[in-house]
Amino acid sequence: MTDKKSLLQNKGLLAGVAVVALLGVGAAAWSMGAFGGKGGGGMATEIDLGLMPVAYGENCGFVDEDGKIVINPQFDGAGFFTKDGVAPVSNGGKWGLIDRKGSYVVNPQFDSILMLDGGDTLLVEVGGQWGTADRKGAYIINPQFDEMGPFDEKGRALVQSGDQYGFIDRKGAYIINPQFDSVAMSGDDDMTEIVYFTKGMAAASTDRKWGFIDESGKWVINPQYTAVGQFGENGLAPVLVTTVETTENTRAAEAWEQRQQSAEQRAAAWGYSYERPERPDFSQETETHRWGYINTSGEMVIQPQWEQAGGFGPGGLAPVLVGEDWGFIDSEGNLKINPQFDMVGEFADGPGGVVATVAVQGDRNSYRWGVIDASGTYKINPQFRAISNFDRNGRAVVSSGEKFGMIDASGTYVINPMYDDLRPITGSRDYFFVRGTGGAVEMGRVSRDGKELASVNGQQCDSPY
Repeated sequence: MTDKKSLLQNKGLLAGVAVVALLGVGAAAWSMGAFGGKGGGGMATEIDLGLMPVAYGENCGFVDEDGKIVINPQFDGAGFFTKDGVAPVSNGGKWGLIDRKGSYVVNPQFDSILMLDGGDTLLVEVGGQWGTADRKGAYIINPQFDEMGPFDEKGRALVQSGDQYGFIDRKGAYIINPQFDSVAMSGDDDMTEIVYFTKGMAAASTDRKWGFIDESGKWVINPQYTAVGQFGENGLAPVLVTTVETTENTRAAEAWEQRQQSAEQRAAAWGYSYERPERPDFSQETETHRWGYINTSGEMVIQPQWEQAGGFGPGGLAPVLVGEDWGFIDSEGNLKINPQFDMVGEFADGPGGVVATVAVQGDRNSYRWGVIDASGTYKINPQFRAISNFDRNGRAVVSSGEKFGMIDASGTYVINPMYDDLRPITGSRDYFFVRGTGGAVEMGRVSRDGKELASVNGQQCDSPY
């Protein structure tokens, strides 16, 4: 959680890539297979919990849903199997892939390995450089980039070469040559859908100023803003405008004047003359930072006036900070939900329409999260320490105290807070849970109605995710 006046970086950005932070989002994005490595923003493939990696001492193996060892412990680290039957494993500090029999499909040879496209494409790191390989480990794109993101639906990947960012295609050829200091990317919770361009434009920066480029890399909105957000469905994007005003430092000027007067008075009393030195320049520059909104033509349609602001989501509302509290405006800049919340999330599709997570301060300086609809009416009263977005099952993961559970659209628990980790499984209607902390834990699969379908006991393996 963040202070009400702090900014968060958008989820899914490459390491070293910054787009604006929009606001204090209400919940961590829990997603099975997400990773924070510099090779990308998520696993971007579906997983299979039929076999789960479990550590026994210093070695990892795989067990089935009954806890029976199927692949003997022999690896230094291991990740989950994909739906089509391959799993990343490491030995000697190198990563490869095995099949469900434990046989190597790709021998351990990569420093890092991340699976894309259902495991058909591997995002790999060798010697600090990133490239891609096929399911047999043969290079498609030789490792050559300092950073590399997953491919979007048009087969474009964001890469860093030296200090600059650009885009390549699936063969490694540049679509947009490296020329930007930063480029933003976003995606869904498990990063299976990567988005670089919204409304045909991507947020990019040069010389510490942000603007927007088109799909050829040409500036369509010149870099001029301190920070920017992505364009919403209504074609508006939040931008941070910095203005500099030059004023005189009156306190310093008055102090200088008093010193001169004192010197003149002493000189007169002692009978000698005093000549004032040249008056210094007491001007000072004051920066003011305010958020407004531009359209896709770069025109400022809502004038900069807020200390913080978020993007427009479904329902046509965007969060803004007014004084100490957050409220929501419409596309004309009119307040539609009065400022009253300590922290907020952007509106998103949820059960029964669009909803947003909001927080108010509770006892002992702690925040309590709930859910409102587009009219500002509470659908779920503030009561949780954290809450995720609702998933396609109409469920949201919540935390109460130090434990995680799950609620439905009415806020009723379908899984009581009892797990130390609980997250959706990509491509499934079930969820992955972990019970316990430290070395020995219980982990497995639980249905959206709270029925534990499978579990095993053991230690968690070192994972590439």
